Amino acid sequence: MENKTIVVEIKGSHLPISGTVNGDWQMQLPNGEKKVIGNYYNQTLNAKHIVKDMITTVKGADTGYPESLLLFQPFLPLGSAIPESDFKVAIKNLNNVKSLNEFKATSGFDFTSWNKFIVQQNLQKVKNSEELFNQDLRSIELHLSRYTANYTRNYEHELQQFVDVELAVGSQTLSSNQFNDLLIAPDNLIISGETGCGKSLLAKKIGNDVINQGGIPIYLEAKYFERLLGPMIDIEVGLLEYKSSRELFKDAISSGRLIYLIIDGYNECDTDLRGQLVRCLLALLRRYLVKIIIVGQERYEELSPLRGQSIMVNKPSDEIKQKIAGQFCDQDTLNALLPLLQSVSSGIEANVIGNLSKFDISEKSRFSRFDLFIRSRLNGSNKSIEILNELAHFLAQKLAFSLSAREADILLSENNLHGNDFEKVVKSGVIKVYGNNVSFAHEEFLNTYIADNIVRKSNNEVNKIISSLSEPKNKKRDFMIIGAIEDLTILHEVLEWTIDYKIIVSCIKKDCGSFAFHWATNKMETLLISISTEIEGIIFQVTGDSMFNIITDPQSLLSWTNQQMAFVIAAKILLQDGYYFEEAIGLINKMDLKIMQATTDLAETIKQRKQSIFSDLFSCVYMSFGRKEIPALTTIVSDIHSSLPFNQIRNHEQIFEYIKSYLSENQTVGYGAFYFIMAFVRYKPHAHILFPYLLDYTAEKSTILPYHFRLEIFDRLPHCWQTEQERLALIDNLNLLSSSNPFTNSSIFEALQALGATEKDELEYQSQAIEEVKRVLNEPDNPQEWTIAYGIYFNQIDHPYGSAYSYAINTLTEEDSKLFYLLALRGANKDMFMPSLICRTENYNFDEYGAILKKWTIIPEKLGTAPQEDVNLLYLSHIMLGRIKSDLISRLNTYSNPWQKTLCATSELLYWVNRPDLEKQELEIKGKDVISYLLDGFSEYSFDAIYQVMHTINYLQFEGKTFIPIERKLPELMLTLARKAIKFASRQKSIYNWHKPNEVVSHAIYKLGTIGNLTDVLLLKNLINDSELGTDAVAAIITLQG
Repeated sequence: MENKTIVVEIKGSHLPISGTVNGDWQMQLPNGEKKVIGNYYNQTLNAKHIVKDMITTVKGADTGYPESLLLFQPFLPLGSAIPESDFKVAIKNLNNVKSLNEFKATSGFDFTSWNKFIVQQNLQKVKNSEELFNQDLRSIELHLSRYTANYTRNYEHELQQFVDVELAVGSQTLSSNQFNDLLIAPDNLIISGETGCGKSLLAKKIGNDVINQGGIPIYLEAKYFERLLGPMIDIEVGLLEYKSSRELFKDAISSGRLIYLIIDGYNECDTDLRGQLVRCLLALLRRYLVKIIIVGQERYEELSPLRGQSIMVNKPSDEIKQKIAGQFCDQDTLNALLPLLQSVSSGIEANVIGNLSKFDISEKSRFSRFDLFIRSRLNGSNKSIEILNELAHFLAQKLAFSLSAREADILLSENNLHGNDFEKVVKSGVIKVYGNNVSFAHEEFLNTYIADNIVRKSNNEVNKIISSLSEPKNKKRDFMIIGAIEDLTILHEVLEWTIDYKIIVSCIKKDCGSFAFHWATNKMETLLISISTEIEGIIFQVTGDSMFNIITDPQSLLSWTNQQMAFVIAAKILLQDGYYFEEAIGLINKMDLKIMQATTDLAETIKQRKQSIFSDLFSCVYMSFGRKEIPALTTIVSDIHSSLPFNQIRNHEQIFEYIKSYLSENQTVGYGAFYFIMAFVRYKPHAHILFPYLLDYTAEKSTILPYHFRLEIFDRLPHCWQTEQERLALIDNLNLLSSSNPFTNSSIFEALQALGATEKDELEYQSQAIEEVKRVLNEPDNPQEWTIAYGIYFNQIDHPYGSAYSYAINTLTEEDSKLFYLLALRGANKDMFMPSLICRTENYNFDEYGAILKKWTIIPEKLGTAPQEDVNLLYLSHIMLGRIKSDLISRLNTYSNPWQKTLCATSELLYWVNRPDLEKQELEIKGKDVISYLLDGFSEYSFDAIYQVMHTINYLQFEGKTFIPIERKLPELMLTLARKAIKFASRQKSIYNWHKPNEVVSHAIYKLGTIGNLTDVLLLKNLINDSELGTDAVAAIITLQG
């Protein structure tokens, strides 16, 4: 090391940093804002120059420049963008530095010279690295270590039951053990998932992960938030033996450790306080380097300012459920419980099953399992059960999750229930007391005793139970109510009444107990026989209609009761979970035989080619096209095929094994059966089982395939091959295909693209695309070339060789690129590609940008064939005009039609809301006329016009733009319009003509639940028994009451 001098600048950061060789650097904060920091590159370089000058002074001669190293400890945060190492400054991560041998020696400065340097600079020798830290810092580290140890100890018992869960992050599926990368990333996190999927345990476990990464966790439950965040944090950190939140934050900053604030159960926070909670969090982010992690049942709109990455906690797989239950029983018992575990959908149910493994609960309803579990916790105390019933009844009436301690005291006193019994319930863990609040420890416990209370108070009167089941507020617990009925005569009467497919699904999944299971399976078997009978009797009619050339004769179809149709819908749901798969294939095979016979019969009648007739018949029986009078099997197959995403198939492996077995046992597979199978086997690796069939279908057979079957085949091709030989075989087949139908040819080309067969052609096409761009740039004053420029722009997206056009545009010089986009903007048409171009060109600061946008601000008399795109363009044009602070002359009084006038008012208000130079008070003054029209004129379109703004903004996520919705700056306006929409429900109209009034009111109810307050509960309670809106109203009330 003698004669080698290295100047090391050590930096540490939890958050991404960015910058260049010159100018300030920036740190990206979790709230999306950027904080200016020093230029680390220049700091290192300056230190190098200073050391060089000092060495020269000591030596008395120029020894040359020392080496310099910018070292990040432990590593540069993900998402950072800084210069690469150069000959002036090397940039490395500490964990990548294994040796200093790569740094060159600087001659002339030996150990003797360094001793002289040390004396002159008055440097002090230390025994070890700890002496580099002062006493205060060592004390801080000790306090923080004690805090993190207390956190770990506080949740240690609960976390012993934690089992790894699956997380959906974008298109990826991760295990919770892979959470560390998400903690390192700069974004805040918003974690959501259904009840009972393990979110709360995950939230506490994340705290331990934070500690392991050197961070400081603070865990809070949102339902206890009361307007101020500081006191809430003070209480929590005080319980973990820290003086105050202020001290904790100060010490974390001093030690360079990042604080992670975990807010659990956001959905249980009083909705009246949610906006305040978000504001508190934003204020905290502005003041400190903090990462926020929100945990709740869904991603709520008001959380959008936190700019959090969405993470979904998936329902537990069978393997995870086994691990949960296996904590409470031995392997033999667990093996016996497997069928029961497969029938439940949540982690808490698996926990209950494991705890009750010593009992025979295989035939028990879900209600009975939870009731038995809770009774075992309470040692069978009847008084304790009475307390749970009364608390549940009280909360059901309030539509709330918690009550105050005072309310609980009054309730106990009124029912002669004693405090000692209540303490026993709390000690069991079924009820939680936190501060002044009392609640059930889990929502499923609450549902259990609401159901128990309903059945008890019915006094065995069937009509009362049916009435309770009909109430929207009980829709999420109806299977619990069914399971709580013990009198079989009454249970049978209630089941015979039901026309709710969700109850039928619950019965067949054994959630409602043994009797209900046998009742439902018997009914389903009868239904399947009836569907078979219907297939036998179908008569086909030739209509001559270009869309429906052949239909089923309505007179030949069976008439289904409401309950039977509920079973048809239930069958569709159950098929997705692996039920009745074999029976469905049997019915489809029967339908295939039916249409083959009909093909022969009709060919003799109407003298058309059999292939054309067969294709029409296939579409008739397996696709609904919105027709009302169709066979029951058509309803099932069509709905599954058109709306079944892969992640909704719960028992995918079980279904796949059945499909594999079916295909291996049957040499000939009908078109209908294969079409149905393709709905369940869509992607790699499972889709490979389809390869031999698809290869065959794309050979000579392709000319006789039904049209829609053929399109589905092309869609599966990219996912069915595994080896290069298989891929090339598919490509060879496709290259031999052609069709007179342009849609079929387009599908063939898209399949070839997906198989990578057009890459060479696209590369060869680049030169042509470049020439097209050059021609446009050579005639910038020619309006015809403007239109061509826009065509080239959207060719990137809507052309077979789109990548060639992207290459031609992206390789332009900065000056030519700017000119190209200006010409494209001038020649743009009103279509789906226009919004992306508007966003793309904002930053070019074209002089005529505003003038071009104003062409699209005129309200048409009616929307075109793509109405949503028309509205998106109208709203976006006004938004962008506001962002660039272009003048806008109001057209509000030029329209008399209420629809046009409302759209104009909403668009112009969007303009003012997105003006960056206006504060709220000035915004309200500038937008006074349009606000007045929307509120006081209260057109029937007012609420929906503003509601649709959020859909437009969510859709227009181009070029990283962030637009401001009206409700963010003017929540009072949105709130007032939502209330009026509910009060005057029958008057509501959508700006789109396909929405019904109740859909608009449903949106208003949702919005009121999101941004309203407790005073809105009274308005919503008027709707809780409405057959269409009641469920929405109940959900909003529960949200508002936390």
